[in-house]
Amino acid sequence: MANRGGSTKPAFWTAKLPPNWGKKATQWNQLSDEVVTKRGLPACDFDTAAAASTPSPKVLLVLTEKMLSVNPDPTHLWNIRREMLLRPLGNGDKETDGSGSSFTVESELKLTAHCLKRNPKAYATWFHRKWSLGHFATAYPRINEDTSTPGRFVVALLGSCGSACDGIKIEVAEHTSNFNGAWSGWANEANVTMGVQVSHNATAHPASLLSRSDRHEIIEAEWKFTQSKLMDNFSNGSATHYRTKLLPLMVDIRAEKEGINKNDATQSYEILLNLAREEWDELILNCIFTEPDDQTVWWYHRFVVSYAKPPDDVSDDLKEEYDLFLHDMAESLRELLAVEKESDGKDCQRHESKGAKCKWAYVGLHLVLTSLPSDEDLIEEAKDCLNELVLIDPSRRERYHQLLSKLRAP
Repeated sequence: MANRGGSTKPAFWTAKLPPNWGKKATQWNQLSDEVVTKRGLPACDFDTAAAASTPSPKVLLVLTEKMLSVNPDPTHLWNIRREMLLRPLGNGDKETDGSGSSFTVESELKLTAHCLKRNPKAYATWFHRKWSLGHFATAYPRINEDTSTPGRFVVALLGSCGSACDGIKIEVAEHTSNFNGAWSGWANEANVTMGVQVSHNATAHPASLLSRSDRHEIIEAEWKFTQSKLMDNFSNGSATHYRTKLLPLMVDIRAEKEGINKNDATQSYEILLNLAREEWDELILNCIFTEPDDQTVWWYHRFVVSYAKPPDDVSDDLKEEYDLFLHDMAESLRELLAVEKESDGKDCQRHESKGAKCKWAYVGLHLVLTSLPSDEDLIEEAKDCLNELVLIDPSRRERYHQLLSKLRAP
């Protein structure tokens, strides 16, 4: 369709383009063609006689570095780079790490750091960085890199080198399934999986095994790190998720420091409940009173309430302690609701899209009330929470009506 001015081109066609964009695109395409051409044979044919005519891996490494430094997104370029890094060097190539390949972890970390500055969300770059660290850790007797940099994969990879206990080196075969940066069972045998990472089939060298105290120090440092990140920004969902995985490990560490057998359900649960109280008093409560409409900390609150629920085989006294813990929570949430209503100047029944800050407090209070033993007054209060949510958040009213139908007086 023609514009009123007579032009038939859409506006974005006539927008001013970056200088030299055509020249850069041409150079990129030329390099791309060169990489594909020089790569030549697939990896499975590298050992054949025909591979003699293919260029040195160093040539393709230079080309991929140039291209990825400009655009770190193409996955196939990282794949080609890894392929070249693992290829044996030719006689004319002198740069090596001692293993016969062209791989050096320093150069790959430097390249990926540069690429991530250009695009921090380039997944292929993160994968290559993780691959580089994992390949380095499994191919060498000892990790010599600086391991103080925070990061779940790096810390988990370091922790995968852990030994069973101080002064005892168990068989390496027992570690190979965990030596993949996945936070499997290495952390004090807690069997807490930190999520899918990158896996390797290589084995860890016995000299790289860490002591139990070293591993505990790593976990405690990560625990403090997540807290500092949440204090900087309550909306840090990555920090809260990470904290849910660290919390069970912290319970085991405290149990060991106090000389408690982790198989003693009552004593272990007492430590867990105390830690949950600390999380509520020192972290969650501060966050929700500061940013009551930020759902991140409310998600963590739900986790703590659920995780602290006592198992059936603990003493009745501890079950009562959990109920008291929830009653304290409920009282604080009632206070929060009162404060928010007062600051709004009315009954806090505004639509969520117009800035109602009471939604998550009602959701949290409903969770706490329904987690307590059935009581007629508590059930009625829980119903009131849901009725308020129908007014504040009408787009989810069917969900709240469903929850209402499940509430029954004892």
